[in-house]
Parts: sequence; C-alpha cells; structure tokens
Amino acid sequence: MPEWNDFGKLFVQGLVSAIIALIYFIPVIIIAAIAAAPLIGVIISAATTGADPTTALGGALAGAGIMILIAILVLILAIFLLPMAMIFYAKHGFGGAFKLGSIFKACLTGSYIITWIIVMIVTLILSGILMIIPFIGTAIASFYIGIVEYSLFAKILTEQGK
Repeated sequence: MPEWNDFGKLFVQGLVSAIIALIYFIPVIIIAAIAAAPLIGVIISAATTGADPTTALGGALAGAGIMILIAILVLILAIFLLPMAMIFYAKHGFGGAFKLGSIFKACLTGSYIITWIIVMIVTLILSGILMIIPFIGTAIASFYIGIVEYSLFAKILTEQGK
C-alpha cells in the first residue's frame, strides 16, 4: 500500500488505473455493441416503416443472445484478470498491466482463484447491504473492498515470488 501523502500522484495513478480497466473492458464493449446493432436496426426499421417488428426482433434477439453470452464470458475473464493486472501496474508501471502471460500465470493458481471467488462473494454481500445508504453506501463498500482485495492479491503475488 502506498503512503497517503502525495494525493496528486495518487490521483494520477488512480486515473491510469481507470484507463487500464477501460482497456480491459474494450473487448466486452465491442462485443456488446455488435450484439446490440441488429436490435437497434430492427427498432429503427420498424419505427420508420411502421411495420410490425415482432418477427425480425425474434431473430435479432436470438443472434444478440449468443453475442451477449460471449460478452458476459469475456466480462468475467476481464474481471478475473483485472486485479492482478492492477498489481502488475503498481509493480512494473503501465506496461506491466498488459504482460498477459505473466498475469495469466499469476491468476491461474489455486490461491488466486479461491481468493477471487471469496472477494466476489463478499463484494456482492457488502455492496448489497450498504446499498441501503444511497450513494455513499456503495462508495464505502467499493473503497473498503478495493483496499482489502488488492492487499490480498498483492500478498498472493508476493508469495509467488514475483
């Protein structure tokens, strides 16, 4: 954990972390956009021609469903890799976040997988509980979980000797 004294530097590092996360989610965004395109086309076509979109919408939904399933799987993969990518960023700089071979190797260990699953469950539970406090509850949950999560994942990487 970094010292809490140079807030300008911490802000920049947080901004870079957000950019890294966005880069990891680009494939999901592209796949979801491809899935949505036929649906949007059917809706626009029906709106401009006055035709009944039911039949075309059914076919578009079937195709979109497969793409959405693929997008969900890619999203899960990105969420799985992202914590370790962030730790590699903290340790090796911006390029470290994209050393996919090393990141995959670090993620495909029993301790990482078990920790990741536990963190996801705790995230869901804590976020669900704190959502009763509008706006600030989710922020508190995200902040706390982030600190705990990245401390645990950094410990795993340290134990791996990397």
